[in-house]
Amino acid sequence: MLILRFHFPGGRYHATPWGAHVNEGLVEWPPSPWRLLRALIAVGFARHGWTEVPAAARTLLERLSETSPTMHLPPSSASHTRHYMPSFSGKTARVFDAFTYVGDGALVMTWDIALTNEEQALLDSLLAAMPYLGRAESWVDAARIESLPSGLEPCITSETCPGPDVERVLLLAPETPAAYAYWRAAAFEREVNRLLQGRIADSEEKSKLATTTKPRKNGFSLRTKQDRDPEPVPLTKKELATVNELFPKDIIDVLLIDTKRLQADGWSQPPGTRWLAYWRPVDALCASPRPSSPMTRRQRPTTALLALASDTKNGHALPPMSDALWRMEAMHDTLVRLSSRDGETVSPVFSGREHGQPIPMHRHATLLPLNLGRSRGRIDHVLIHAPMGFDEDAVSALSRISFTYAKGLPRIFVTLAGLGKKTDFAELVSLVRSSNAFQTTTPFVPPRFVKKRGKDTLEEQVQAELERRGLPRALRVEILPESSIQFRTFRKVRQAADRAPPMRLGVAVRLAFAQLVEGPIALGYGSHFGLGCFQPSESSSKRELSDGRAIMA
Repeated sequence: MLILRFHFPGGRYHATPWGAHVNEGLVEWPPSPWRLLRALIAVGFARHGWTEVPAAARTLLERLSETSPTMHLPPSSASHTRHYMPSFSGKTARVFDAFTYVGDGALVMTWDIALTNEEQALLDSLLAAMPYLGRAESWVDAARIESLPSGLEPCITSETCPGPDVERVLLLAPETPAAYAYWRAAAFEREVNRLLQGRIADSEEKSKLATTTKPRKNGFSLRTKQDRDPEPVPLTKKELATVNELFPKDIIDVLLIDTKRLQADGWSQPPGTRWLAYWRPVDALCASPRPSSPMTRRQRPTTALLALASDTKNGHALPPMSDALWRMEAMHDTLVRLSSRDGETVSPVFSGREHGQPIPMHRHATLLPLNLGRSRGRIDHVLIHAPMGFDEDAVSALSRISFTYAKGLPRIFVTLAGLGKKTDFAELVSLVRSSNAFQTTTPFVPPRFVKKRGKDTLEEQVQAELERRGLPRALRVEILPESSIQFRTFRKVRQAADRAPPMRLGVAVRLAFAQLVEGPIALGYGSHFGLGCFQPSESSSKRELSDGRAIMA
């Protein structure tokens, strides 16, 4: 038996049922087999580099389509949030976000099939790389397990009611490969016959028109043989090919079909799919889920990822990376304002001061500009990292921030895309990975005047900045004059006149350490607002390390 477990770290499962609007407040619970199989394919293309579905995956997906899975539900409850969504026109619309709260529980699906070792290995790799199931808020930890956990309510599929105290839920699933092949042949024949009948009807109509419009001679009409006996003209090869393209060629093509094509072809339901009747307990969404463990609740999130969007109609005018300092300042000011409950006291995570004293070791929030999309040189995301952890006021501010603006800068919309530990973002954001070599992505601005000798040389200022953050001294600090040229257009002075740096100097720096060091690293003037960001430089790390060891020897 194949057993899959789906644990939702956020305790929530978000998914809108097929055919329902998001504001209807409905949740597809349990997830449909159609959603799961499409999620596996999406992981293959997004995380495994597929350009087409490989043969092994085709076999696996066909095996999973042949049998309807049985669901095993954890204690859960239905809930929702409601908020106002801003639009480009400046107005707001109320939005309902319904979800199933499962707490620490896990959903289990079982198939009465046995996979080969190759199929199991492929399925394991796809499940391990699956980031979410349902909407993007439904973070998931999926895995194949050997035995069925206890304490779960079975939810089986059946055409008839299996017993009392259950309710019927319809879930979308792909047809079996054999059933789809049979259906496709019949559908193709029906479509061809429909076109032929339409062609005959047109011929008959033309014949009638010709009879009534042709001149008469001696009281008789001049009807030709074709007018009297219209014969159907068979479809051409091109027309047959067009009909053939109306239907996916096999069950894998059914799973690959996109919404745009469904709408263009007029399908209200994907071809090759069926509705399965599942029977879940009537109180399946009324139970009290087990909340997260006390240890989990005590652990504060330390890292947040914010997504930016332009206020222009085209949405392409994201801020350039050279404006990072001012943009991060504007966002920081907004977060400070939102984190204040009484308008006076703000969260120390953003103020950088606790009990009137500066927080040591730079443990408060650092805003790091990112470019994760296709707009090269533009800021499309911001990573906020605070080693001290976000308190409730800081989390509230991160959740409520919707846009930022500043004098002379266009408005930018902001959305909280993720909240957790920095390791949760390691796959997406290179700045938080470990390495023994780092290089600047934004200019390092020295916090003091640079001198030729002594503790205030450029290299020693970098080493001092590392020590202030509890990081080891670098084995080697190299200033890169050629790379520094690209930083000449960057803003290096904060908007407040009394917060200017001692020198308007921005340089590129490369660091080599004797051991692995965890990111993110931000050093120097304005390092909490986007300047002096370093990212791992694997390609150069070995060379730097070998050179450094040679020097030390």
